[in-house]
Amino acid sequence: MNEPDSPQDGNRSLNLREDAVRAAADRIESDLAAARARVERLEAALETHTALLRLFASGSDYLDVAQPQRGTIREMLGSVLRAEGGPISVREMTARMSDAFGVDIPRTSVSPVLKRMEEDDDVLHVGRKWKFNEKGPSAATDGPWNDVATNPTKRRKTIMLG
Repeated sequence: MNEPDSPQDGNRSLNLREDAVRAAADRIESDLAAARARVERLEAALETHTALLRLFASGSDYLDVAQPQRGTIREMLGSVLRAEGGPISVREMTARMSDAFGVDIPRTSVSPVLKRMEEDDDVLHVGRKWKFNEKGPSAATDGPWNDVATNPTKRRKTIMLG
């Protein structure tokens, strides 16, 4: 049984338009980029929720009160960086916080805090590593290096230049 569009000799041909193929390739690349972004968001959310689940003791609905006093992520980072002395990576920081405070903080939670600490001159970004800023903020700031610790209501100031 021969189909009307099939050549009788077994040779096949295919007509393609370059613009149609390019458009399809562009759609595929766009879909792939969106899928990769979604995977990154899902991985970050899973990492955060996995860390939160570790806060619960043996499947109970109550937090484990036997863990050492942790404080905020900022306080834990400051403690780890001061103790370290030299520059360390975010991965090393999260491992040190886990050892010292018994909690796993996701990298996605540490990086934004480090950026804010850098803006406040509490830490220095050295290549791909971070270290405690022994000298504190520059003379251009309006308070001591630990102003947030002594005055918890202190907020960062943003100056818009015209």
